[in-house]
Amino acid sequence: MASSAGIRSTNTPEGLPAADMVLRNGRIYTVDQDQPWAEAVAIKHGRFMAVGSNAEIEPLIADCTHVHDLNGAFAMPGLYDMHTHPDLALGPKYSDYLDVGLETPSPDQVREATLRYATENPDREWIFGKHFVHYAFRKAGLKPGRDWLDSFIPDRPVAIMDRMWGSCMANSKALELAGVSKGTVDPNNGYIVRDPLTGEPDGILVDGAYALIMAAMPPPPMHALTRAYREGARFQSARGVVATKYVHVCERRLDALRAIDLEGELPVRVEAAISWQDDIFPVRRRCELLAGERHYYRSKRLNAAAATVPVACATNAPIPPCWTRAIWPVLLSWT
Repeated sequence: MASSAGIRSTNTPEGLPAADMVLRNGRIYTVDQDQPWAEAVAIKHGRFMAVGSNAEIEPLIADCTHVHDLNGAFAMPGLYDMHTHPDLALGPKYSDYLDVGLETPSPDQVREATLRYATENPDREWIFGKHFVHYAFRKAGLKPGRDWLDSFIPDRPVAIMDRMWGSCMANSKALELAGVSKGTVDPNNGYIVRDPLTGEPDGILVDGAYALIMAAMPPPPMHALTRAYREGARFQSARGVVATKYVHVCERRLDALRAIDLEGELPVRVEAAISWQDDIFPVRRRCELLAGERHYYRSKRLNAAAATVPVACATNAPIPPCWTRAIWPVLLSWT
């Protein structure tokens, strides 16, 4: 007579639907103060339907249930990583942008790397990349900015990010192409450092102000963004992350995420937060995205129903009328 081991009864008690997956024989940390540890869990449609002992979970196992024996191993609910930038961490590398290649480069090292990159990439319209360090210039008795960059590359637009992505150093050509001049008004979320006597921009743009430079540059290649997001999501998934928020996204970044999603290569759930204002990169269809176009990107793993809102906007600062109409449905979705 054949063994009945592994054969599940079809007489599952009424009201107890079969689980899609069961983890049993484990040391499962539940993050529940009233029941911090469990032996087994049952999952259906991606949600926990029961937590308890092996015996308590047993009635939820049917022929269709995938049962995984943990053999005493530790398990816990997946992690949510709520503020990440794979596009900034990996995108510049895959875009073949300038990379000085040092953690704390001296001004001379930044200069040498920039000149070498310019020579090796004569057809590049812009010289853009990372990074310089403000205090390294201070230690050398130099001031970073347009005059310093103009002294060795005056005829091609150059923009170099600082190490923390908090500011950008641009030469005169880059400022000209971006339309940044004495009369340019500082954005609400950043400022243009200016000569104290003339008021002319000195080539340092802080926080949201350097989005003016980004808007004038060619966008990053789509292959670089898709690779950056794909590898970033894989890195997170391999370390227990099941859901994440990618912030400061624009249309191009949403397109990259959707391409990965359609290929079935998005191993974590992603909430893409559309920038409320141009914090890093320009969002050219912000109102349209927030008003409804964001749903075009929605799937079981990708959601663009969030916005990156600065504190000033969250504390009764004036908001343009078109943004109010656009963002209200998104704000409602948070409550």
